[in-house]
Amino acid sequence: MISAVDALSPAAVGASLLAMRRAGMLARVPSDRMKLTPEKMASWFFTAFPAQFPAGEEEKWLNQFSQLKGRERRNAVAGMKQGVNDVLTMARHLPTEARTEIDSALAVKDLPSLRKMEAGLKKKHRTILKRGRIKNEEEFYLVAEILSDLEFDVTDFERTQLEKIALDFDQRGKWN
Repeated sequence: MISAVDALSPAAVGASLLAMRRAGMLARVPSDRMKLTPEKMASWFFTAFPAQFPAGEEEKWLNQFSQLKGRERRNAVAGMKQGVNDVLTMARHLPTEARTEIDSALAVKDLPSLRKMEAGLKKKHRTILKRGRIKNEEEFYLVAEILSDLEFDVTDFERTQLEKIALDFDQRGKWN
């Protein structure tokens, strides 16, 4: 018999919600931007770009990450986000078959597809444009990635604005 406390445990609630979603009783709610935990982000990164790393690298990264605190942890997350952005940039140039293979591997782990992650990237750059400034290094590297990719879907005006915003961030000296 399951006690009331056990029935309300995070594991039990999570299992119930997952079963309900699989049964079609709950719809997956899309977010306006992909928000992944650092652990899920690492899983996405190592799944989407497996050829670059030896087996066991994801587990090694997660073990090291679990030991980090404060600024070191934030820096590790920022680095992983930059890695994800790099993978998204490279993936745009892959043949359809390779993208499909990556999406299949991501789906097995219930992770967002390349297309969903790319959509989040596009929304992020629009947020930066609307705000008119870069808040941190993570956003700076995202803008730098967009500016270096001549095929990224931005207008000439948006590209010019992003260049000005990046230059302003650099001149303000907002680096760590």
